[in-house]
Amino acid sequence: MPLANRPLSPIARQALRLLGSLIEEGRLRKGWSREMLAERIGVGALTLRRVIRSEPGVAIGTYFEAAALLDIPLFGQDSTRALDQELARQRELLALLPTRIQRRLLWRRPFLNPYCLEGYLDGVAIPDL
Repeated sequence: MPLANRPLSPIARQALRLLGSLIEEGRLRKGWSREMLAERIGVGALTLRRVIRSEPGVAIGTYFEAAALLDIPLFGQDSTRALDQELARQRELLALLPTRIQRRLLWRRPFLNPYCLEGYLDGVAIPDL
């Protein structure tokens, strides 16, 4: 079923609405017109309108680019360096897992949340970054 026709979970729908709202607020805060923001993102005015309406069929990269241009923190991080550190931490957590588990998890969920690994990491010292 195409994503546009598939219903989203309530949490995914709310997260998308929040991101669309933050993008519109950020645009207004910077004093940019919708056309200016669309041009900076590299999309058309119709696509930007779909972002602001929080439509799920828009590429996630479009949402992320808009957020980055408008200084909206992604994943609770406010800089590229902080995102790099979190990504490195994520990779270290995955490397601690046995290979058979890594393959199974990565095959099912390429963007696994490290906090889902608690059961696998009992008794393992996780380094702080």
